[in-house]
Amino acid sequence: MDEVSILVPNRLRRLRKQFGYTKRDVAEFLGLKNSSDIAKWEEGVKLPRGGNLLKLCALYRTSSNELYYDLINEYKKQITLKEYKRFDT
Repeated sequence: MDEVSILVPNRLRRLRKQFGYTKRDVAEFLGLKNSSDIAKWEEGVKLPRGGNLLKLCALYRTSSNELYYDLINEYKKQITLKEYKRFDT
């Protein structure tokens, strides 16, 4: 697992603990049957999608941009590097 894929899950775990929620609490808020998806998100195995991402942002009083800040910046760097290489040849 690379550094970037660790940043978002660690942020999810940190926010959950900061607000005093268990994985089960978060799963119930999202309407999930169990907390396995929460665990996968926090381990970096999967990332939350669409509606669940918006609900997490509401629960943790944050924005998706803030939640994914490091990931977005890493993708921007990768795109910039690819564009540079493409035009450099």
